[in-house]
Amino acid sequence: MDGRTTTDLAYRMLGIETIANRSGFDIAYLVHIYGDVDTIAAKTLRTALSHASELGMGRVIALLDNCKYFDSSGLAVLIAMRKTLGARLKVVVPHDNPLRHIFDITGLVSGLQIVASIDEAFEQPVS
Repeated sequence: MDGRTTTDLAYRMLGIETIANRSGFDIAYLVHIYGDVDTIAAKTLRTALSHASELGMGRVIALLDNCKYFDSSGLAVLIAMRKTLGARLKVVVPHDNPLRHIFDITGLVSGLQIVASIDEAFEQPVS
C-alpha cells in the first residue's frame, strides 16, 4: 500500500460533470477517470459512478480517455455498475487508447457498451 486514501484518489482521479447533448434534451453525468485504476482506485470509481447515477436519470458516462492503467478490479466495478444502471452506463475508450485492447480481448466492448466518444455515447439507446 502506498498510503493513498479513497479521499485522495477522489480528488486526483475522478471528476463528475453534467452535460447535455446538442438538442439539450438528453442529460449525461460524466465521470472523468485519470491515471491508474487498481484495487484501491476501483473503490473510488464505484463511489463516483454510484454518486453520478443518483444525480438523475440521465446517462452515466465513464471517460477512460485519460486513464493509463485499468486492472480487473476496475472491470469488476464496470460490470457491477452495468448490472445496476443497465443501458444508462456508457464507457468511453477511444479506439487509439491502449486500454481499448483490454475490452476487446475480454469481449466486454458490446456487453459494457464501450464507445469511442461522448457523441457516440449519446447516440446509444438507454433502454
